[in-house]
Amino acid sequence: MTLRISAAQRVEIQRRRLQAQMPAAAKDMFENHEAEAQRYGAGPDDLLPHLRHFADEVVAVGLRDPELRARLMLLAFLKYPKPWPAFLELPIWQRIRHSPGQADDLFEDFCSRLKYLSQSGKADIEVWW
Repeated sequence: MTLRISAAQRVEIQRRRLQAQMPAAAKDMFENHEAEAQRYGAGPDDLLPHLRHFADEVVAVGLRDPELRARLMLLAFLKYPKPWPAFLELPIWQRIRHSPGQADDLFEDFCSRLKYLSQSGKADIEVWW
């Protein structure tokens, strides 16, 4: 007997798995980037609703690469005081949202350009990847 999972079921499984990682991500954010994380409240539980929204968004646009997801989370939550909707309104994110199946490629290209600008002193954020 073969178990068949629909595309919608796969997306839901992916979303739930990513959602399950958010408590650990919130804890890590408070341990490693306390000042930025405190913009959301006094502790990791205050950051969880924002991280859950993040998880829903990356699954919705099809960002699959775990490394790219981590970069996005750090960029959004460290650079912007409240990433939702600030980060979501950026032209690059709007392009990703409207380009089905291209999220990983488009965001990876954005990260490469951001790294180049950072290394040449032309970005207002320092990237490390």
